[in-house]
Amino acid sequence: MDDELHDSPAGDLTVGQQHTTLVTTRSLLVGVPTTRVRYDPSLEPLPGTLVDIATMRGLLSSRGVATNDPLIKRNASLSAVQTALLDLANVTGEGDLSIFYFAGHGVGLADYSGDDEDHSDEALVCEDGFLVDDWFAGTFWPKARPGSSWVMVVDACASASSVRSLTGGSLIIYPEPPVLGMCQPHRPRTVGSDSERQEETTGELPALPALTERSAEPPPRSRIVFAACSDLESAAELPDSGGQRARGLYTTQLTETLRKHPDLSHAQLAQRVRDAVRTYRLPDGAHAAEPVCYYDSHDESLLNRRALSGDPAR
Repeated sequence: MDDELHDSPAGDLTVGQQHTTLVTTRSLLVGVPTTRVRYDPSLEPLPGTLVDIATMRGLLSSRGVATNDPLIKRNASLSAVQTALLDLANVTGEGDLSIFYFAGHGVGLADYSGDDEDHSDEALVCEDGFLVDDWFAGTFWPKARPGSSWVMVVDACASASSVRSLTGGSLIIYPEPPVLGMCQPHRPRTVGSDSERQEETTGELPALPALTERSAEPPPRSRIVFAACSDLESAAELPDSGGQRARGLYTTQLTETLRKHPDLSHAQLAQRVRDAVRTYRLPDGAHAAEPVCYYDSHDESLLNRRALSGDPAR
């Protein structure tokens, strides 16, 4: 597949859809290789995001999920991404599945609303602004229609709670992993040493689905969040090497896993990808940050559904 991507006019909406006899599956892909946003430390260009977008787009297309032109580069402005997400929420009805994918920088900001226990708002960095988790909690998720299903895949730093804001009925597949040693939070997506641990996590992983119920009140919609790392860690971007262009470690592992095992459920995919990342060593020998996955629903149908697919059958 050609992994070259080009800007498309902002009017070419990025929401693709695939009709089946059971559901309508839609997708929205956003990639931000560069940003005008100022942040300390500085947010360096991420050329691998364009490879990641092309890779994810190809994977979804091969799995029966139609994808139109992604929002990338200058078309991935804050207002454009928010508008596309709200449009997606508006058309995703009962029984439908929508997939949102983001590749780029993720950061932590001061929690001005005071609603986060860690006193930090997590945000995805658009071309010209921050898409903050409070926006998902207060604007996006309340507009998600009852009975709709959502899969959110985020390959960015500080990404675990960047889009989830799950309240009531939250079921956790993977809690945020312990931070062993002092990881500098919210640095750019990089292969830097902040992924290094002072000691390794040991012991068996929980069998999936390993769900811990937070509330008896079921949510009106089903959601799965696949995140590259916890809110206090950095996602890794692999450098140019051996003829391969720079690319995100998490997206690479996720897409390669599904290509090798196309009939995995979302729960099985989460386990396989985490296993792969746990054993991976970055070029400097450091451990990569462990992925995080959350599930929020009144039942386990989305958890057991064929992963990232327009065909729910397994």
